Amino acid sequence: MSILDELLAARARAANKYQLSKHQEQPTVKEEKREQEKVSKNNDSYWSFFRQETTSSVIECAHPQHGRCLQCSGRMLLHTKLEKCFKLRDMLSQNMYLSKCETKDISTMHEYVSHCCGLYHYCFESSQSQEFEANKKKVNELIDITRKADPKSLQITNQPKSSLQYGEVLFYSCAHMVFDLLMLSSSKLFSEHMTFIDLGSGIGKSLLAVSLLFPNFRKCIGIEIVRKLHEIACNSTKVWSDSLKLQDILASKVELINGNFFDETLIISKLFGSDHQTTVSTVVFIASTAFSASTMTKLNDMLLQLLDDNFQCINYVGVITLSHPLPDKQRFKILKTDSYRMSWGNVSVFFQQYQPQLLK
Repeated sequence: MSILDELLAARARAANKYQLSKHQEQPTVKEEKREQEKVSKNNDSYWSFFRQETTSSVIECAHPQHGRCLQCSGRMLLHTKLEKCFKLRDMLSQNMYLSKCETKDISTMHEYVSHCCGLYHYCFESSQSQEFEANKKKVNELIDITRKADPKSLQITNQPKSSLQYGEVLFYSCAHMVFDLLMLSSSKLFSEHMTFIDLGSGIGKSLLAVSLLFPNFRKCIGIEIVRKLHEIACNSTKVWSDSLKLQDILASKVELINGNFFDETLIISKLFGSDHQTTVSTVVFIASTAFSASTMTKLNDMLLQLLDDNFQCINYVGVITLSHPLPDKQRFKILKTDSYRMSWGNVSVFFQQYQPQLLK
């Protein structure tokens, strides 16, 4: 046999080995589908809806599941991160959702995350939500809703229609982004009462994820201008209220607003309240992938103006944006840039912190 024949034979053996390993991974996918089918038949308990976190939950890579690349290497799972900053008993005692629901015994942080994930997916996927047909809509259908929205009827000026484009932030990606921002700023923030504000909150998924996982976020506020998306978010919380009897907790923790996040009066009231007497620690989330440069500049200027005018009430303001940072990188200092998985693929995420202007 010539050297060329040996090389060709070795190449064929390698190809067969790869196909065999690829084929062996398929049953795992089929098993997951079977489990999901079982869940759809028996979905009385929200904990049956948990999704096991893997590296692919937060970053999408081309290699097989057990492979590693520069994108995913070194990433920790969420429960591992939480264990570094929280004590499980403290989180359980402060988590009003889990304390009111009938839960299995939670003895590890991994189980805590799984229960929160289950409650989150129950809201959108359980049989209890089938009466609200809008909750069963796929991402493409939600995108169509935003494409049909008329900027003129919404009184949107100087913004392209593309800024209304719907995109979905995944549960684990959202949780990792919020955790990473706080860790980049100060671990002390985990013990403070904080507010989470989503500018362009869609159907409210980020609000539910943050309010579930992080007990220190006492208020999660979403502002969405497209009325149909706002109504879907309200229907989702109604599933929680009706089937899990969580209406009191939802009313106190989650606030859904159908409005324009360029309404300065609205933003001030939600950031600082009516009395302006207490200092605030806030995380602002902006899914800005479809925003134009002019929209980002306008948003940057508005936030700076509002924050500077009320800086005496501010303890901390962190900002998470997708694809584009807020332009003023001196006043909104970039702490880190990383990639996370969204419904439309991997996206660059910018972690920024508001820097108060020094008085001369």
